[in-house]
Amino acid sequence: MERPVFRGRISEYFRTHPVVGILGPRQSGKTTLARAYIEASTDDMPVHYFDLEDPEHINRLEEAQLTLTPLQGLIVIDEVQRRPDLFPLLRVLVDRPQGGQRYLILGSASRELLRQSSETLAAGSPTSNFPRSALSRPTTSNSCGCAAASPGHTWLRATGTA
Repeated sequence: MERPVFRGRISEYFRTHPVVGILGPRQSGKTTLARAYIEASTDDMPVHYFDLEDPEHINRLEEAQLTLTPLQGLIVIDEVQRRPDLFPLLRVLVDRPQGGQRYLILGSASRELLRQSSETLAAGSPTSNFPRSALSRPTTSNSCGCAAASPGHTWLRATGTA
């Protein structure tokens, strides 16, 4: 599967869900996929990017509700596993009637992050998983069909209702 297919799935999930998560192990291509999606799909909407490994972005989200509430368009939060306390706020923000926000969240696929995102946003949301090698670089190997919890997979997960 090439990256355009993954970008298409993100777009497809955003048609019905305000939050899409790309979850997987470090260095699996999550950020690269998110940037490719942004470049290909968001010409007419504002994009706000927060990298929770960047001290400046961490400081901007100290008062997360004040920072995120007025934003419109696509809001990308990379390394979201560093701030699991954001999930209840995201639920509140995406449930607002005025809407106007879509969230692309990226993080390491720990059991705790998956539990937190499911409980806070929407259990039972659609999930796609891809071999790590398919996201990070083209390859002819690793087509084993391993289970989603395998460390060699990245999950694309859509949550919430529009």
